[in-house]
Amino acid sequence: MTRPHPRARLRRSNRIEFAAYTALAVAVAIVVVFVLLDVLDQILPIPRILVLALGILVVIAAGIGLLALMSVRARRRIGALRTERPDALVWWITPADSFGPALSALGGPDLTRRELADGLALVAEPTGLGFFQTERTDSRQILTLPAGSIIRVETGRLTAGMNRRIGIALTVRDRAGDQHLLGFLGVHDVLPSYLTQHATRALAAEIRRTLAESTEQAA
Repeated sequence: MTRPHPRARLRRSNRIEFAAYTALAVAVAIVVVFVLLDVLDQILPIPRILVLALGILVVIAAGIGLLALMSVRARRRIGALRTERPDALVWWITPADSFGPALSALGGPDLTRRELADGLALVAEPTGLGFFQTERTDSRQILTLPAGSIIRVETGRLTAGMNRRIGIALTVRDRAGDQHLLGFLGVHDVLPSYLTQHATRALAAEIRRTLAESTEQAA
């Protein structure tokens, strides 16, 4: 039996979360429409039901258009990585405060969290993890972690600037045998928000599953 692509499994686990965001957006849209309805009813001699219908349609159309634009932007920035590595798990992330120091200690460039925050992608393959900075459709790899150097993949509350949210922490062993904690938060492909606790755990599980394949292949 063919195993589903890891990104497909993760996206399935996020459907309820996406539906919740959509329901919230629709609820907010309806409230906005009713507020506008009271204003328009005093200005234009149009039946209330027609104004209500048109308002809802306009707000929904605007919301769908906004989501589509955000989706295109995100996919364009990491689309090249997904094209080059069709079997890998490629996901949008943002660094926690611990990411920069660990990156430098593990042989990567000396970058601040602010410099890393815009356009950071994770590529998980059985051979290990890669971290890429993406700029438009271009990308550059800033760190490679062989599967054997990753001791643990855990979830927990991490600090990223002004945010403290559920994220993923990697315990990594360097060539000298020292251990470093490298943390990051998962980000939605489409919605401009962090992954929830459930989705973050699903992402961590997919990373563990992908890395475990290296052991299976070696056996």
